This record gives sequence, C-alpha cells and structure tokens, in this order.
Amino acid sequence: MGGLTPYTYRPRNTARDPHSTNGCSAPGIYRIDLTPTLDLHKHLQGGLRQRDAEYAAVLKQANEALHQQKITFGGSRDMATGLSALLLNTADRDVLATAASMTHRLVEKTLDWLADSPDRLKRHFPHLQRVFRFLHPTAGWRGKQVVSRYDAVVTPQGELRIIELNTCCPAGFLHSEAFCCVTQQALQTLDPDNGFDQLAPGAIAPNALVDGLLEVEAVSGLTPGLIAALTDENQIQHELDLLLNAVRRKTPREIEIVDARELTFRSGRLWRGKEPISLTYNKFRISVPHSQNHCWRVGFEERYAAYLEAVERGAVATVNNFFGMTLGEDKGLMALWAEPELVAQFTPEEREFVERHVAWTRPLTPSQVEWQGEMIRLPDFLLEHPEHFVIKPAGEGRGFGVVIGKYASAEVWRQACTPDENTPCVVQEFAEPVHLPVVVCRSGQVALEEMFLTVALATVCGQYQGLLSRVSSNPVTNVARTGMVQAVLIG
Repeated sequence: MGGLTPYTYRPRNTARDPHSTNGCSAPGIYRIDLTPTLDLHKHLQGGLRQRDAEYAAVLKQANEALHQQKITFGGSRDMATGLSALLLNTADRDVLATAASMTHRLVEKTLDWLADSPDRLKRHFPHLQRVFRFLHPTAGWRGKQVVSRYDAVVTPQGELRIIELNTCCPAGFLHSEAFCCVTQQALQTLDPDNGFDQLAPGAIAPNALVDGLLEVEAVSGLTPGLIAALTDENQIQHELDLLLNAVRRKTPREIEIVDARELTFRSGRLWRGKEPISLTYNKFRISVPHSQNHCWRVGFEERYAAYLEAVERGAVATVNNFFGMTLGEDKGLMALWAEPELVAQFTPEEREFVERHVAWTRPLTPSQVEWQGEMIRLPDFLLEHPEHFVIKPAGEGRGFGVVIGKYASAEVWRQACTPDENTPCVVQEFAEPVHLPVVVCRSGQVALEEMFLTVALATVCGQYQGLLSRVSSNPVTNVARTGMVQAVLIG
C-alpha cells in the first residue's frame, strides 16, 4: 500500500460529464468525487492476502475501542466497523452542506403549505388525522423541524439522490464521529506514511444535538427544569444512554430517561413526580395505529394526556414536535414535490434539485401517475417492472418493510405491491448505490464484502452538522439490519 495518497484530489472537471465522479461539476448538479474513496478500497482489497493478519489486528483494536465507548445498537449488540472510509475534500463537504440546506428548505416549505390548510392535510395524510390537533411548533424554534437527517443514495457517478426524510431520527448524531476516529487510527497504523492522521472527521459533530437542544430551550424562555429523554409504549432507547452522557458533559443540569405515560400536567407545567420538565427529547415511534412495527396504539390520547396538553399549551420545549414525528417522518412528503400548487412556490433552483436529486416517489394506491414522461397505472406497472422500483412503508423506520424490486423474489414483490390500508406505503424509483469492496472481520476471520453506500445529511435547527455514512452488504443499508457506520474523512 506504499505510495497510496487517497486524500490528494485531482482538479475538478467543470464539464457536464455524466461519467465524471467529480463534485458539483455544473450549477444544479450535486456530485461528490468518489475517486479517492474507490482508490482506497481498491488498494485495501489488493493487500488482503498479504496483510490479512495486520487487517485483523487493526480491526480488532478498532472494534474493541467502539465497545469500550459503549457504542451499541439498542444495547443489544456491538456496532462493528470495517476498513472503509468516504474520503472527501472541502468542496465535497460544501456540496453536501448545500444539499442538506436545500432539502431542509423544501421540507419547511412543504410543512408550512400543509399547515396552512386543514383540507390539504386531510387529503394528503388521511392516515395521520389522529395527531393533527397536536401539530404545534417547538417552543424556542421558529421552524417546524429541529433535528433532521436526510438519507441519500450516492450513485456510481457520485451524484446524490435523496430517498428519505428523517426529521426526528437521531441515528448517528452521537456516535458517527467515533467511527471516524477508530477507522482513521486503523488506516494510519496500516500505512503511516500517507498522512491519514492529517485528515479531519466529516461525520456529524458530536456536540451538535446537545447544543441544539439547549439553544432551543434557552430561546423558549421557559424556566429551566428537568431535561427528559422521553420514551413511549414502544420502549425504544437506542442511543439515549449516549445522549444522557453528552448532556452531562455539557451542563450540570439534570437529565433522565422518562416514560411519557408517567407524566402529569399541573400549574401550567409538565411534571415527572415533583420535578418540572422544561425540555424533552422524544424517542417516539408514532406511525399508524395498526402497524405491525412500532407505533402508538389506539387510546394514546389517554396514555400521553399530560404530555399532549403541555404540547398544545407550549409549556415545554419538545424536540422533535409532531410536525417532525409524523409528517416529516412520512415518506409520502416527497410525493408532494410533484403537486403543481406546491411546486409553484418553489424557486427554479429548488425545482431543478427535486427533478435531479430527489427519488421519484408516489403513494402506493391504485392510480394513474406520470413516470419518466409517460402515464403508468399503479400497482400494475410495478409488477411488470420490479427492477425500477422500491416499496416502503410511509411512516416506519429502521428499514422495516422495505422491499427492493431488483433484489426481491417474485412472490415477495407481488405482496409488497398490494396496497394495505393498515400500512400506507410509497413506491419510489430505485437508485442503484455505488458498490465498495470492504474489508471486514467476522468471528476473527478477515473477509472482503461487496457493500452499498448511502449517506445521511444531518441538520440541527436548520444548520448542516455533518454526515452519517453507511455501508452494507444488504441493499437496505440500515444498521438495524447488516449495515455499518462508515468513517468520513476530509482533507
């Protein structure tokens, strides 16, 4: 591996070349340079037979470091890393930051447009009617999203395709930089002459989430009280231990994990026992009441009455709010970016971004829709052309129920294409991610696995905070399945 310099970049090509892997090569094109990343993985692959013992040793050390930092998936299993990094330069970073800002602006415009008309809300999101009365902004923040993460495929040409809007998922906000550090150390150990130690992490800034929460609370004007990491009937607590530790490093304020069913509302404030609560971070999964996955079941109004009253009265700074936890989490929101009435409010730059960099998305309902300039009938056309499409439950997370036609059996695809009123779905055009050969260590044995690359653009209070990058041998790259968090290094 001597002589490898993955952090050295070639001059950017300003031509509109669809085969170039250079970054934003023309106005309106959001593209990063994949050449250094591909070169790095090619060199690591080339050294596998000669250096497998060294690879195994550095991966063992890296994974032990993650274990010591208690970086796990839901406390149930350790999260491992591979010899893999997305290598960027500052121009690439700017491309990603601009794409995040553009997506955030589009979502805000869409949420404002929906909030302006109860009829629009009901027409486009009938399955979410039960939470409409709780759609209130977060006290202390002028927008409707507070914490957001926009998932994107990176194509073989380096272009971004936005595929999901996660406006309340915290995944990676608290641990993605740790993967940068351990991978960077592994690469530096393997090849000390290449200056890997001079690269900067490009992952999500580890203090961004906590700083944003505290800023929102400060602006709200609420008298500081307990900070509550709220759970619900699903009892999902992934990363909440990391959140508590991050808050305690930042402030002597008290923070606890609290079940939202145990709260009370009195004297105009939200309480946990005798402690008033001023700020909540909500680890909720609301979805639809008959979901086979995590959701709020029928009767949630009684179970969470105190919390919901505090939300309606603006008596607590709640992150994220119901705009983020329901509408902003629903994958059908991107389907609205084809609605003429809404599109008329977009700038030419925003319309071009949607056309080129947002995956075509429509509700999975029997209907005629336009696709690639022709009218097609759903779901019939999907059954005939599975290789072009993905089916996703609209309001679920962690890869639940996602079926990619290209990789599904005929029977699985047929079932996925059948609309189910209990699980509203969307159909999305499939964007093939770039593939990377990744060196991993499984049960002490080093192996090479072909993996797919996706990224997530993180924002807090509308500001870009870095990248969560993932690689996976499963085309559904969620770490809840077989995905790994990938290092992001900038030089």
